[in-house]
Amino acid sequence: MNNRETPLLSICCIAYNHENYIRNCLEGFLLQKVDFPIEILIFDDASTDNTQKIIKEFERKDNRIITFLQKDNQWNQGKYGLLDWLFPAAQGKYIALCEGDDYWIDPLKLQKQVDLMAKNPDCSLCFHASKNVRENNTDIFEIYRPVDQPKNNRFGVEHAVKYGSGLMATNAMLFKTKYVFNRPDWCMQGASGDLCLTLLMASHGDMLYIDDVMSAYRVAAVGSWSLGMKNNPEKVKTHYAKTTTMWKAFDAYTKGKYTKEINRVLRRNKFICYKFFTKVALLKFLPLKK
Repeated sequence: MNNRETPLLSICCIAYNHENYIRNCLEGFLLQKVDFPIEILIFDDASTDNTQKIIKEFERKDNRIITFLQKDNQWNQGKYGLLDWLFPAAQGKYIALCEGDDYWIDPLKLQKQVDLMAKNPDCSLCFHASKNVRENNTDIFEIYRPVDQPKNNRFGVEHAVKYGSGLMATNAMLFKTKYVFNRPDWCMQGASGDLCLTLLMASHGDMLYIDDVMSAYRVAAVGSWSLGMKNNPEKVKTHYAKTTTMWKAFDAYTKGKYTKEINRVLRRNKFICYKFFTKVALLKFLPLKK
């Protein structure tokens, strides 16, 4: 690692056109107070703004930062920053995720999570409460925490199936690196990445929860996946088709143990997709009332 200390934890960050947000994100990494070595892996998918310039600025400040800055957009070529660059490069026992438009707000976040994981070696992942903020400021409009919180703060596969990606924010995830290698075919193949990771980790052990708000998710940020889906029927249709395929494959992977719950999820997803298309059709084709 070029004389760097072998890390216990790898921070993995993907960015694209996040010049308005990336500084907050990287400052949150550098503010972390930990008693173990870390590495900070940053992938930028050929941003057309000043995102890469800002990343390079931070890289010069801290030798724990390792960058994967692309000249050509890899997403359009069917490649994914986490899967094809960051996960293979991660040397830590644990991986913590945070995308370039989100940020961490607690300097003890990583220490709390790693300490809890060390005390519970049978668990695969640790997450925490977070806050949703508006795109252009830090106003909180929602605290993001599990609806059903077990008394022992342990969540299993049944919770992951029931709530999917709604169980936790991506920027709250910290998990064991070994489980992202030799992934089953259903995992991370075009469907929602955070949902796949949640299901994968749940299938390897309980997931621990800390009821501290330690990160922020910026809703509908420029360059975000959710904004790219807005008013785009074809993207929505493709996403739900891939997600449905993933759920069916996961059902086979778990040998039908959660078939009833998965069918409930598929019906819900179908309804959500139907509502989206109905709304778009009404907005696009029906005359507005005067």
